Formats: sequence, C-alpha cells, structure tokens
Amino acid sequence: MAGVNINGLYGDKGYRIRCMQSLKEQIERDHADCIRLWEKMKKGTICIIEEEEFNKIICWLREEIKILKELRKRGIEGTTFGDEEEIENDLKNMNIHIKINKNNKSQ
Repeated sequence: MAGVNINGLYGDKGYRIRCMQSLKEQIERDHADCIRLWEKMKKGTICIIEEEEFNKIICWLREEIKILKELRKRGIEGTTFGDEEEIENDLKNMNIHIKINKNNKSQ
C-alpha cells in the first residue's frame, strides 16, 4: 500500500473522489489477498513468507480503512463503500482465531 497523506489532498473535489476511489480499490485487492492467505492458514498450507505477507496485509487493511473513514469525515461526497464493516469484521474474526490458536499451541 502506498501511503496516502490525508492533509495533502487538493481542494479539487474530483481529485479527492479519485483518491478515495483508488483507496477503495486497494482495500478490495488487499482484502482478497488476505482472504486467500487466510484460507491457506486455516488449511495449514501457508509458508512463513506468506504468513508474514498475511500479517502485513492485515496491518495495511486496518490503516486503509482508518484513512477511508477519515476522508469520509472530511466530507467527500459521492463515494460509498459498503464492504467496510464486513472487512473490519473479517479482520476481527481472523485476529480472534489467531489468538486462540496461539494460546492452544503454547499450552
């Protein structure tokens, strides 16, 4: 994920909407990658490199959603993204599952 500087967005509404649209597309791609790696993790077929990538993507998704919410607060109209809550719930469920598995392995 390339960093998005919220304060650096120009006053042009069209530019801001395009930035937000690009961010939503990035979130969708990262979420798809996250789900793909999550399935591999559940099956036990994930390698260490993919596990590291999975952890990075989770961090990126959290940051991207945070930025998306901040942009929405700043009044960018004409943009909607209904999958935001679903993605946040997926991340929470994955995190809970990972913690449970780590606790079971350590016992």
